[in-house]
Amino acid sequence: MNNLRKNLTKWLVIEDQRLAQQRFYLLVAVLSLLAASLIGLINYSLGQKILIITIASSGIFLINAIAWALQKAFVENIFGASPSAPKVAAKTAAKRARK
Repeated sequence: MNNLRKNLTKWLVIEDQRLAQQRFYLLVAVLSLLAASLIGLINYSLGQKILIITIASSGIFLINAIAWALQKAFVENIFGASPSAPKVAAKTAAKRARK
């Protein structure tokens, strides 16, 4: 159980906040789906109420993914800049310096 907790913590604690947030929404969707299905076997109406959490977190996941893809495309195509441009430029400069 400790190993699972360590891996989950490492999976959620990353430098890119957008990716961490998306992973959290996906985790909530999966766990609430499991909870809704198990509770639905005992109490049908409560299982359906928990299923609403699954649908909401899945919807938020999809909306965020679409919004961030559009934002990235807009920034890269309109302004000609990408968030990874400084990293790529630094790597290219380092390769040129070695030669």
